[in-house]
Amino acid sequence: MKKIKHYRGGCLCCPSTEDLLPLDTVLYNGFGGYQVQKNGKVFYQGKPDEEWGDYKKLNVFEKLARKEKGKWEIILNNPLRGATWRRKGKNEWILVETNQGFA
Repeated sequence: MKKIKHYRGGCLCCPSTEDLLPLDTVLYNGFGGYQVQKNGKVFYQGKPDEEWGDYKKLNVFEKLARKEKGKWEIILNNPLRGATWRRKGKNEWILVETNQGFA
């Protein structure tokens, strides 16, 4: 796997961006957050007012992606950090892009 240059974000509290997105990642949404896309269209995005335990985890979409072929991506869009992971194979969501977020 080719390593890409990471954009950490404008905040010292922002975590580093993983080359492989863990399947237990909670796909939250609020003032920024995650979006699941299939073939370039929004497939899932949690509601900002959901309880933490109600947000879906990546493993839910991994199971769907195994059955439904297509281009699956996870988009993270936070104020000071953004990233895109693309599904490359079974249990492999590979980082393909990082950015400075939307603020």
